[in-house]
Amino acid sequence: EELAREHDNEKQRLETTIHSLTQTVNSGTEKIQALQDHIDSCQSDLDAEKKRYSELQDELSGAQDRIQHLEQCLENEQLDKQHELSEMDVRMNKELHDIKIQ
Repeated sequence: EELAREHDNEKQRLETTIHSLTQTVNSGTEKIQALQDHIDSCQSDLDAEKKRYSELQDELSGAQDRIQHLEQCLENEQLDKQHELSEMDVRMNKELHDIKIQ
């Protein structure tokens, strides 16, 4: 009878330990799942930020190209205007010279 009681006590202690360990494992599994969900969410946010960064880089590159094109157009326009003014100056000086000769 004493042996049976000790056996029952040991069995109950082991069952309690097993139950406690099972709860600990379940709790750990839930924490791991919560962390995995958080990692997945962070990865999704990171992917979205990378995509937006890439889009912004493309926009910036396009804007830089447009600025460079406009600067070249402005430079060409300035050179054309200088050439026109120079030609006009030559014509006016010729006309002035022709008037003085008459």
